[in-house]
Amino acid sequence: MQAEWTMLMEDTNEERLEAFSKEEREEQDLLQQSIQKHHRQMRDMKKQRLSLDEEIRNLETKLQDDYSRRQLFGLYKERNDLLKKQENLLRALKHGSQGRRRGEEEGQGGGGGELVDGDEGSSRLKESFRYQRGKLIEELEDLGKEVKEIQDKKEKAKETIKRHTIRTEEIKRALQQDEKLDETEKQKMQFLSSKDDEMSTFIERYTDLRVELEAAQKRLEGEIKEEEEQETKLQSELENVPTSEEMQKILASIEKKKKEVEVAQEEVKVLKQNVEEKTKDLDRERNLESLLQGKDKNDDSKRQIYSPETKSSLDQANLFLYEIRELEERDEKMREEIREKFEKKEDLRALVEREKRELAETEKRLRSQLEEAREKAESLEAKKTEVLRSLRENAAHQRLEVLDAELERGHRTVAELQKVVDEEKKKCDPNVIKAVCLSLADQVNDKLKDLAKQRRQNERESILRDGKMCSLLSYGLA
Repeated sequence: MQAEWTMLMEDTNEERLEAFSKEEREEQDLLQQSIQKHHRQMRDMKKQRLSLDEEIRNLETKLQDDYSRRQLFGLYKERNDLLKKQENLLRALKHGSQGRRRGEEEGQGGGGGELVDGDEGSSRLKESFRYQRGKLIEELEDLGKEVKEIQDKKEKAKETIKRHTIRTEEIKRALQQDEKLDETEKQKMQFLSSKDDEMSTFIERYTDLRVELEAAQKRLEGEIKEEEEQETKLQSELENVPTSEEMQKILASIEKKKKEVEVAQEEVKVLKQNVEEKTKDLDRERNLESLLQGKDKNDDSKRQIYSPETKSSLDQANLFLYEIRELEERDEKMREEIREKFEKKEDLRALVEREKRELAETEKRLRSQLEEAREKAESLEAKKTEVLRSLRENAAHQRLEVLDAELERGHRTVAELQKVVDEEKKKCDPNVIKAVCLSLADQVNDKLKDLAKQRRQNERESILRDGKMCSLLSYGLA
């Protein structure tokens, strides 16, 4: 492409241009335009490459500063140290077994005439050493298995982290591609955001209207309930108001009671006259007796002055007087009640009619308000469903929902990976592994020391036995 460009640049002299035909000139112009377009694309690609290099450098710095990565390298180092310690232990164990073998060979070459006790002691020593060696080998194998399990877990963690990084890169690329949307998509997004704002304001207004509607319904129900209570109260009062027939009966009973009262009053008058006459007769008799019997017998005559018939007539007269007073009081009360009820009857009827009219008007007004509120709520609900339907049918909204779902899955994956990494960190704590390895190394060292001490003691005992045998042989030869 560069050669074609140089060739075209060299051929731009006037003579060659004049020599070209019209089609060749058009073809040359098209080639120049395509070359310029190609150069622009190359510049754009170079800019993209530079931006990608910058992002890669940022990711590398972030990866270098990652705490889990540093901890993973620390675990690798601890694993290598443990493997080296394992090799050293195996080497020391091998060296101890070789020294023991050389000691046995030397014992066999120098003391061919050992006793049976020495053979039994060496066999027991071999068995104990073999047992200890097998035990150490088993412990080292267990340690190797644990290290292998730790390595497997680390590999799994690395794979999951790798998958997560790949997924995050894919999501980033998708987001970058979404950021490169054209102006129409941006306008669509702005339109969707404005529709979302309108939807939120509509929902808020709808909730406010719903609250107002519920409050109006409650207020209407309370007013209706109060009016119903007042109406029932008025109806009960109207029911208590006597009708014309009842009034006639009441008047007839009153007239009858009046007649009875008049008859009773006449009887009382007659009784009063009789009582007065009898009291006069008694006074005359008392005066006569007082004159006849004197002052000393005045008290006895006073006690015996009233006969039983006179006393009963006096009691009956008092009872009649009491009943007469009660009848007069009841008559007065009934007259007042009748007068008050007749006075309030028309007022109560007018009040009931007015309350009924007001109740009907209030119910009609509140029902109209309720219908208006319902119609408004239904229209708002229809607008809401229409906006939601258009929002669901929009491609940008669907793509955003897909991206939101992917981001949510990515967040869940990150949380799960973080949980797995935390669990693996707890299981693969280097301090715990280090302490276990150090304790195993101490145990191996102690056992090796015991074995070396026992071997030296056995060598000394074998030397002493050899000396004794030599002395016995020399003594026997002598």
